[in-house]
Amino acid sequence: MVNHELIQKQVKIILPEDWDKDTNKKGDFLETLVADLLSKMKFTVEKRVSLTGMEIDIIAKNSGTNKQAFVECKFLKNPFPADVIWKLIGKTWHHDVSYAYLFSTALPGQDAKGAIKEIKDKQEEKPDRKPTLVFVGPEELADWFIDVKRIALPDLSQILVKVITLLITPTQYLWVAEEIKEGDTEGSIPILQEGKRTGSLFAIFTRE
Repeated sequence: MVNHELIQKQVKIILPEDWDKDTNKKGDFLETLVADLLSKMKFTVEKRVSLTGMEIDIIAKNSGTNKQAFVECKFLKNPFPADVIWKLIGKTWHHDVSYAYLFSTALPGQDAKGAIKEIKDKQEEKPDRKPTLVFVGPEELADWFIDVKRIALPDLSQILVKVITLLITPTQYLWVAEEIKEGDTEGSIPILQEGKRTGSLFAIFTRE
């Protein structure tokens, strides 16, 4: 029996090479993914909202609590700096919004990690303090997709892995894992199709 809780899960978005020339196209793709996730969690969402002196990627409103969230989506390759956090917090605080969501394809840099910890520590001291910061990085995003989109985890009973990656493309979701061979060294990337090993990748489903 494989304990999936011990396996690190993460998300990686793979887009066509010609999209590299259009950062707006890449950003819009991530925003659409995030908006879809939030809408399935009973949020009403509005993309690319212009307010005085600023633009918000997504404004989301919880249909149960009526509380609002400003949502920032960052399509990045490298760790991001702390100013990404503080800019979002500033926008959210200025408009007296309850939540600040940051979705990122990259991990926070060292100073950004410090900023996230500082904000969360203050939230624990004063739970009513606004805004509440929610950071959703590559690992957290994998859990969101599993929970919200009901994406099944692959059958890993025949291989030993430490990390599985959910590759997201414009047409498919693909689970990929690095097999650990003898001596705890990373080997080739196996493919599983319907739980059976077939080659160098393993694919599970096609996107809706």
